[in-house]
Amino acid sequence: MNMSLSQSPQLQLKATMTPELQQSVRILQLTGMDLVSYLQEQVMDNPLLELEREAWVRGSRRVHSYRELSEDPLFRLPARTETLEQSLLAQLRWTGIDEPCYKIAAFIVGSLDKSGYLTMTVPEIAELIHKSEQEVLSALLEVQKLEPAGIGARDLRECLLLQISKDPAAPFGVYELVEEWFSLIAHGKWEDISRVSGMTLEQLKRSAGYIQSLQPRPGYDYGYEDEQPQYAVPEAEVGWVQGELVILWNQAMTPRLSLSSDMDGLSFSSKEAAAYVKAKKKEGQWLIRSLEQRYKTLKRVIKAILEEQPCFRELGALGLKPLKLRTIAEKLQLHESTISRAVSGKYIRTPHGTLELKFFFSAIQLNGDDESSSSLYIKSHIGELIANENKLKPLSDQKIVDELMKLGVKVARRTVTKYREELHIVSSALRKKRV
Repeated sequence: MNMSLSQSPQLQLKATMTPELQQSVRILQLTGMDLVSYLQEQVMDNPLLELEREAWVRGSRRVHSYRELSEDPLFRLPARTETLEQSLLAQLRWTGIDEPCYKIAAFIVGSLDKSGYLTMTVPEIAELIHKSEQEVLSALLEVQKLEPAGIGARDLRECLLLQISKDPAAPFGVYELVEEWFSLIAHGKWEDISRVSGMTLEQLKRSAGYIQSLQPRPGYDYGYEDEQPQYAVPEAEVGWVQGELVILWNQAMTPRLSLSSDMDGLSFSSKEAAAYVKAKKKEGQWLIRSLEQRYKTLKRVIKAILEEQPCFRELGALGLKPLKLRTIAEKLQLHESTISRAVSGKYIRTPHGTLELKFFFSAIQLNGDDESSSSLYIKSHIGELIANENKLKPLSDQKIVDELMKLGVKVARRTVTKYREELHIVSSALRKKRV
């Protein structure tokens, strides 16, 4: 009896690694438009699957078959160029690494943010996919060998070091300079660096110019923000009827699958044909279950978020309070990474506008009082201020605090520094253009 109990956790861990459950994770992470594209591909590959979507019309039962999807205006949107993830996966396939390492590396690639940074830690990934930390670290090192240089870094310092290590034209000693004195470099303390490193100010000036030429956001080479159009298509609409929360799906972005009955009862001339149909039916059944689980999980997450943000109903963004992914994970008894995948890139239409689910986690507490504001709002202003600054005299973090104060946003300098770093923007000392 004791032996059975001790083995059951191991059996459960192995079950989570099946291809079917990996597919469920992928489907949960996809945005509405990406989901439609993915399901189209699955329908093309599986003759037993049928894809249906409804128009966003309340009370309408009008159903579009797969063949009619091409008439949908959404499918006339410009085709996407190659994404960062697609480029990295293509490179991985050419590296010759073994299959287990490739799978972990592919998971890491799928976890990078738009700037190309890995926001999860090695222990978190190891726990999530049930691999050793050494296996995850080995796979991460393979990802960091890919182009663009700096990809897969876990912070700005590592990003710069990865780029320097790949550049044969890097100035002598600049790698050691960034490795040892990054904190002083970030604050422009060149005289202090000169004193402790033994390098002259002239040498440091050349090194500073080189460091400024590096790309702090390597993923942006793929034009996520500037070159590709962004479409915020809501997957659901939320509202309150007599005080009760109501969630309505945008059926155009939440399609359903069904299995065709055309082959039921047919006899096949070969065992291979019968086995093929049986396998496709099993694949289709699992995909349908995974899709329905996605909708169920997403609906639970939306409901839990709005329950944790009760003042949003009346006040909108001004009513948001600080909220962590962990709070929702514990409320729903799900893994925090599951909540992260559920909210990433998912939009809902609300009485206060169309908002990404991540928006509801963006509130911060300012200066210990009851006033709250949106970190997304603050970050957008920080980015705008820096984008429009005088490059010969860039804004210090304190100056950004002063500018935000003029907009009625009271925030501490350390908070500005934190948000600037989260945006992967270097300090004013490194942004300064030297003539």
